[in-house]
Amino acid sequence: MIKPESIRHSKKRPGIHEEKLIEPISIFFQNRDYHVVPHSRLNVAWGPIISDIDIILLKDDQMGCVEVKSKKDHIKRAAKQIDRIKDYVDFAWVAAEQKSITMTDKKIGLITISKGELSVHREPIEFTNQPTLDTIQSLRKKCLLKFLTENDQRHFLYKYDLAKYIFENKLNLFTRELIKAIVTCEEKCETNCPIIN
Repeated sequence: MIKPESIRHSKKRPGIHEEKLIEPISIFFQNRDYHVVPHSRLNVAWGPIISDIDIILLKDDQMGCVEVKSKKDHIKRAAKQIDRIKDYVDFAWVAAEQKSITMTDKKIGLITISKGELSVHREPIEFTNQPTLDTIQSLRKKCLLKFLTENDQRHFLYKYDLAKYIFENKLNLFTRELIKAIVTCEEKCETNCPIIN
């Protein structure tokens, strides 16, 4: 089970227009019995476009995300952001400060915020896709090396080659639960590694 305290906080400053929306959205999900972690960051090797998430939601063994878009932001960016992280979470929402929104991905839940009122337009559907090569490559190299024996590790100088080998030969080890544990890891590698445990 993912511990809320293991979720890192983003180093990026929240947008001034999104900040005022995060509080009512957080209250909405707290009323649905979610543990809400705003301004979060996933433990991945790539930059903030993947790692920084407006809100992470935790409930039992489920982890979701909410991308918050003010009327000053482009709603199309939310779909791209969610597409990049959908292997790390079980479900995703877009919350936008508009009267109506549409998303081509029907699995994404939709919330609108207008004059302080929240309206749910669509509940999310759980993601079930297999992880992609990009997902595996975005994990830290030190994590990927733990899937190989010490003898095999010497053969991989470049991270891409390592990720491709794992994708082609060990993809069956990558359950959604393991990926969620890796991207929310506290990096206490010697004592609390989710891969070894």
